[in-house]
Amino acid sequence: MSERFQDLVDGFAFDLWANLRWEAYLRNGNAREPSRSIFRHLFVAQEVWNQRVLGNALTDWPQVEPTVERIQTLNQAWVEHLTHRQDDPIIHYHRFDGAPGHLHLSQIARHIVDHGTYHRGELRGLCRERGVEDFPETGLALYYMTTA
Repeated sequence: MSERFQDLVDGFAFDLWANLRWEAYLRNGNAREPSRSIFRHLFVAQEVWNQRVLGNALTDWPQVEPTVERIQTLNQAWVEHLTHRQDDPIIHYHRFDGAPGHLHLSQIARHIVDHGTYHRGELRGLCRERGVEDFPETGLALYYMTTA
């Protein structure tokens, strides 16, 4: 596997760790709106891009419930897309409005990891806005410190 794809696989390991922390937090009575919808959006987006990488055309947003099993399954699908890659294929797809698009697999994968980080930060901000401070910390440095 190329170094680029190894970095992306490592990014998905971090993404899984962080998502499972938030899943547990939300499952344990902290699933207020819009937090639950934002968290669900992470996995709907992962599934949309997963289907596009597989070459499947979507005409509507899939329904994805972010259970531990579903989060792990989607993560594994992404790791499988990236494992043993030497090439970086261009993925051609159509947006829901019908507009064509194309990105390299590595660009899509990087987007998925970044998208998760962005929205988990949004969840953190919503908690703080409500005066809640017991939300899970999911920063990359903490991931490195706790998984080394």
